[in-house]
Parts: sequence; structure tokens; C-alpha cells
Amino acid sequence: FEYLYLEKKSKYAFDKFFLKSKAGHQVYQRLLSLENHLLRILNQISNTEKLIIDNIFSGPGRDMLRVVEQNPELKNKVNVRNIDVDKNAITIGEKIAKEKGLDDVFSFVCKSYNEVQTRQADLILLIGVLCPLNLHVSGSVLEKIKKFSKKGGYIIYSTVQYSLLQDDPLTDYLMRLVGWHMYYKSDKETWDLAIQTGWEPIEQFFDEPSHHHCMTFARLK
Repeated sequence: FEYLYLEKKSKYAFDKFFLKSKAGHQVYQRLLSLENHLLRILNQISNTEKLIIDNIFSGPGRDMLRVVEQNPELKNKVNVRNIDVDKNAITIGEKIAKEKGLDDVFSFVCKSYNEVQTRQADLILLIGVLCPLNLHVSGSVLEKIKKFSKKGGYIIYSTVQYSLLQDDPLTDYLMRLVGWHMYYKSDKETWDLAIQTGWEPIEQFFDEPSHHHCMTFARLK
């Protein structure tokens, strides 16, 4: 995804293909859609204290980094913790935060989420995590992730839609060949996942214009 964010070219044949494919393009559109909606949602749930945000399996956390950089008024409103097991991704995130003067807003933890101490977050971001997981496992993750949220806290999680498989079956086939399996879901299945796991779904938004990725915004009951 670093190639997508930085609009860089890869020297590897499959990466080159993926970056030019419909699937690759819509992943980037998903990132843009999330960024576009995050500011609105942050303003919607803001309170008198700093919002505590946990960005789980977030890689470098470029989504929140870009939102805060582009909206400097958020510096005094949010405290963001990025959690990922990829040491390289964490290092990239730390470097970006320092370069942008945001290292007092962002912290980075290189551990599995099961090993991280919870802090009763106002908002959890779970982007791209459920895409390769079936409904049962996705539900299990949404159950376990509740411990990170305060009562009445919020989550945004993403899923990949059946329409992407229908629109770009070749990329799906090639992804499976290299061990990158997607488990496609409908927006209703994604909505119902929240209900079944103790979250109250509020709204859904999508990558544009194809609606191949669904982002669900929900509240912990």
C-alpha cells in the first residue's frame, strides 16, 4: 500500500500489475474515501477532551497522519496510537510523524493487538483487516476488539465487496496464486456483523465511484 500512497512504481511484476488493476485503484480510492469521511466523523464525536484513537493493524497509519496534517486544528483534539506487527511500517510511521511535527500527537506500537494494553479509545480504526477473513472470523475480531473501546465508543471497519470480484476476477485469481486471499462480503453482511457482535451500526460509506469497499461506522452498545 506504500506504493499506492506514494504513487511510486514497483520493480516487481505482480506489484506493477496490481497497481494498474481495478482492484489496486479501488484500494487507493478506499483510502481517499476514509480520509474524506474521517474529519466529519471526528467532528461528530468530538468532546471537550482529546479523542483517543487506536489505529489497529494500521501499518504506518498514513490515513490519520494525512488527516491531521491537512487539518492542523486536530493536533489539540486527538491522540492517535498506531498498532502493527510490521516493524518497517512502524518505523515509516514514526519517521513521517517526526518530519511533519506530529510526534506529540501520534505514538507507535510494534506488537500484536493481543499484547497491547487497552486505553478505552473513543474511536478504533480497523481498515483492511477483515477483507481476507470469513464472516465467522471477522465477527470474532470485532468481538475481541471491543476491549479497546470505551463504553459508547466508536469503530470504523472496512470490508471488500462482492462487486470487486465481479469487476476484476483476474486480479483476484492472481492474488490467490500468490497467497493473498480476499473474503468478499455484501454491505448487509458487513452491517449485520456489527449487530451480531455488540456494535450498533450507524452508517456506511464507500470508495467512489465503484463501491467495491465498504466502511462501516458503528458504536459500542
